[in-house]
Amino acid sequence: MQEAIKSCPIAPTLNRVVVVRDKATEKTTPSGLVATATPRESYCGSVVAVGPGRRRDDGSHVECEIKVCDRVIWGVEGGAEVEVGDVTYLVFGEDQILAKFRVEE
Repeated sequence: MQEAIKSCPIAPTLNRVVVVRDKATEKTTPSGLVATATPRESYCGSVVAVGPGRRRDDGSHVECEIKVCDRVIWGVEGGAEVEVGDVTYLVFGEDQILAKFRVEE
């Protein structure tokens, strides 16, 4: 993931974020069947770039609440998918991110 953050070729504008989707996990069951991640898990990922924020009507600046390296969840709809090389990036408005995972310290 750190490589995707360092090499992210997309610089988001305003209050947009760039996310790399978590890779589907495969687990082998005792019977030898391979189970892949559920569709719900494919709506999670890590933020690799964040825009500078937006301006209010009065001209004051509002930073994004989402930060680089946050793990986030988004809904089924929304986001623009962009492929650069062998990496697929998703670009969302900050308001399209439903939640972020809490980090236990």
